[in-house]
Amino acid sequence: MVRQNQQQGQQGQQQGQQQGQQGQLSQKELAYIEDQLGAEELAIQKCRNYAQQTTDPEVREQCQNMADKHQQHYNTLLKHLRSN
Repeated sequence: MVRQNQQQGQQGQQQGQQQGQQGQLSQKELAYIEDQLGAEELAIQKCRNYAQQTTDPEVREQCQNMADKHQQHYNTLLKHLRSN
C-alpha cells in the first residue's frame, strides 16, 4: 500500500512537471512560429495582390477569402508568440 502511494505520488509529480513544460514554448518552437508568421504574411500579400489583378469576380472572391484565412492564421500564431 505504501509503495502504491509512492508510485502515485511520483506519477503526479511527473504530470505536474509535464504540464509546466507544455505551457512554455521552446526556442525551436518560437523560431518555427516566427518563420510561419513570415510565410503567412507573404501568403496574405500574394492573395490580396492576385485579388486586385484578376478580372474574374469569382476568382477575386476566392483570393480574398484565402487572404482572410491566412490573416486568421497569422493572428493565431501571433497570439501564441505574445503569450510566451
